[in-house]
Amino acid sequence: MGDSGPHQGPQLPYYQLPFARNHSFFGRSKILEQITEKLRPVLPTRGVNSVAVWGTGGIGKSQVALEYAHVQTAEQEVQLVLWLPAETAVTQIKPPGFTEGDSPDKMHLVFWNWLQITVLVTCRSELIAASPAAHQLEIQLLGNHEAGELLLRLAGRSTVDAAERNSAEQIAVLLGGLPLGIDIIARQILVKKKSMQEFLPYFQSNKPSLRVPPRYTPGNPYYTKKLVTVWQTAFESLSDEANKLLSIITFIAPDGIPRFLLYPSGKVKNTWLFLLTDYDDAEEELYYKSLIRINADSRMLSIHRLT
Repeated sequence: MGDSGPHQGPQLPYYQLPFARNHSFFGRSKILEQITEKLRPVLPTRGVNSVAVWGTGGIGKSQVALEYAHVQTAEQEVQLVLWLPAETAVTQIKPPGFTEGDSPDKMHLVFWNWLQITVLVTCRSELIAASPAAHQLEIQLLGNHEAGELLLRLAGRSTVDAAERNSAEQIAVLLGGLPLGIDIIARQILVKKKSMQEFLPYFQSNKPSLRVPPRYTPGNPYYTKKLVTVWQTAFESLSDEANKLLSIITFIAPDGIPRFLLYPSGKVKNTWLFLLTDYDDAEEELYYKSLIRINADSRMLSIHRLT
């Protein structure tokens, strides 16, 4: 019989991940390479190395993190992987060798040798990503070609002609390259048994009703939210000023909005008086909640097409 006493060492390797590897995962090679490079240990450095990946809701942050973790476990690069949902409060962590009442000197030795770890955090806000982590990486929306290819794969269309591929890319453009939107529409295409060329005008005429998963297909085990709920939490917590500013932006264009267009140059109606007094605060709130993007160099705003 083996030793079952209180000082038995940890059983490694140990991998605690919420899902099996997603075999539909596609692309994202660049961001995965960047994460790997940033988290690669530099000996003899000890301690914590960290990366925060950020991006809008439904862009695939958790899927990128899951794929990275599974690659690490498959290659046995690490002996211990823990997945900690942000909704769950961690009250106490006891590393191997920890017992109640340990002296400060022993605790220092235990933690010095134990905390040789890497941390990968996902969040929506660039401002949040910049605060806890040593490195920050943005997950970009998919480009037209990559998004069209993902749509074809998820819809089970492995062999298509140029016209079908072009229609798939046009649908992906209407979805703004958002992976969650592409996943939902791919399942709609599967259910309705339409070609990409048939589905394109159908989607253009029925956008609102098609933004929810079809009723008669299994849900996505990796992401249970609908498009309508991706930004719902952010919308519900907006101040009146930020809400008004967002409503103005949505009437202009999704991309390339000059910030000076939103600066009032003279008298304004009482409804828009906040543009004179609270514009900066309202814009900052939208940016913090990842509802808009700001290019500081070009001084342009953009908003996702599905917002």
